[in-house]
Amino acid sequence: MYFKHIIKDQLRLLIKKIGSNLFNISELNFLIPGEIKFDQFSELIKNLSSLSSVKKIIEIGSSSGDGSTKSFIEALSKRKDLEEITFICLELSNVRFKKLQNYLTPYKFTTAYNLSSVDISSFQSEEQVREFYISRETNLNKNSLSTVLSWRKQDIEFIKSSGRNICGIEAIKRSQGFDSFDLCLIDGSEFTGKAELDYLLGTKYILLDDTESLKCKEAFEILNTRNDYELIEYQPNCRNGFAAFKKK
Repeated sequence: MYFKHIIKDQLRLLIKKIGSNLFNISELNFLIPGEIKFDQFSELIKNLSSLSSVKKIIEIGSSSGDGSTKSFIEALSKRKDLEEITFICLELSNVRFKKLQNYLTPYKFTTAYNLSSVDISSFQSEEQVREFYISRETNLNKNSLSTVLSWRKQDIEFIKSSGRNICGIEAIKRSQGFDSFDLCLIDGSEFTGKAELDYLLGTKYILLDDTESLKCKEAFEILNTRNDYELIEYQPNCRNGFAAFKKK
């Protein structure tokens, strides 16, 4: 059954990629299969979400709820202190957000926002993307530089067309009255991981997906050199890599 799901997910990704390349359609207009499931990262998410000290949680890049979101929900829904828990999901894609909302409906401790995590000015510039691509050998280099830059252009144009060019993280903090979170997962756009970290520093547990690509490579390096955080798990060979840090 597990391998059947993998094949189905790969076919969906292939169809999405063909449509995006041939017709210049933003990938944000497609549903995509969840990636963080049935692996070490999903188990870590469940373990940390079960801790009684973790009550304020934000997930950047929830997609349609089929991946890491399910791991959060599975662990959180078993807790006896549900009335004290706030689980916030952030997803920019409209089509994915609608499916995410449907999935989250039974869980009253959840709130979903159809926003970008940061505004356009926080995206890495074309020059920064080029420099990263040329100077570092990461999983990003499995794609051509022109393809990578087209992803950036699509993301920015999608935000512009949405009319929601704001910093979602800051807007959520204000609306919820939060200064910081207990747990966060950074798994948004390929070009915003470092900026998202800037807004989420101070969180007790910081989870990074795609540490071996542009998305969270620099965020990983920053956290790994800070004296106020310690690395508690790092698996560079699990998909595009993931890491978890705990605030000292």
